[in-house]
Parts: sequence; structure tokens; C-alpha cells
Amino acid sequence: MERLTDAQWALIEPHLPKRKPSAKGGRPPAGDRACFEGILWILRTGARWKDLPKEYPSPATCWRRLAEWERQEVWLDLWRAFIAQLDHPGQLDWSEAFMDGTFAPAKRGGAGVGRTRKGKGTKCMVLVDGQGVPLGVHLSAATPAEHSLALATLEERVTERQPDTTSPTEAMTLATSGMR
Repeated sequence: MERLTDAQWALIEPHLPKRKPSAKGGRPPAGDRACFEGILWILRTGARWKDLPKEYPSPATCWRRLAEWERQEVWLDLWRAFIAQLDHPGQLDWSEAFMDGTFAPAKRGGAGVGRTRKGKGTKCMVLVDGQGVPLGVHLSAATPAEHSLALATLEERVTERQPDTTSPTEAMTLATSGMR
């Protein structure tokens, strides 16, 4: 499995929170780069956490760092920074954008689950540019109408720019496979 290059890590590292040594002392925390690469290994392979190779920090350490960075919105900050970096030289295709959604059943219920004719579940909508680069994601209970989810997805995009049109709804090709 490929590791991050030093150039890639130089782009990522400034967005990670600085780790402070514990007042209680003890072993220093695992390095951020090693944890980040362990998380990427799991995401790339789809493997279980317990199958994380020994060359990375422990599965529990990598999982805790993933959860910590999620709570601190590190992933969202990284996404925004990389989208801005792609947009600056014009590598995003703003001539068209696409939105698609899906229904995920949740038979046992849970937070954020709504009822539909298909049963209990959630809906996920994704907005991408003309090349498929994700620009926005919205998760919701399954009950709201799709046009409400589409508007929420547009509002939650990670860039301030919009596709080059007068109306966002005219600009989007809204594919709603599996959500009828």
C-alpha cells in the first residue's frame, strides 16, 4: 500500500491540531502521520480495524485519532482546503455539476432515522463537479422531500463558488436513483 509522500504530508500536517504532552507524563502519543496513514489504509482496503498491519499504530489508537479529528472537524477543514487548492488553478469543472442521492435502510432505527414507504432509514445526497470531485454531502432522515435535501446539499457544499448558471436548480442534473 502506498504511503504519503513528504509533499502530500506537508499539505496535510498544518490542518491537524497540535498535540500537547500529557500533564501526567507517560508515553508520548503516536505520531499523527502514522495514524493518518493507518486511517487511509483502512479506508483504501475496506478492512476491519483489527486487521490493520503492525507497521501502523494500534487499531484503537488510529480509530481514536479518526474520531478525535472528526469531532474537531479536521476532515472538513482538509476537504475545504483541498477543494480550494483545486479550484485556484481551475482544476474543478464548474461547467456542470451533478447531484445524486440514495436511501439507506435502518430497520432498527436510531438517531437521524426517518420513516418512508420503504421503511425506516436515512438519505444521503452528494454534489460533485463535472469530473466527479465531491463538493458537498448531506445526510438526513429519510422523511424530507428530495428537493429539500438537494437545497440542503447545495448549502453545505465545501466551497463558496457555485456552478456557472443563474439558478442552482437549473444547473444541477439531479439523479435520484433508488429514492423514488
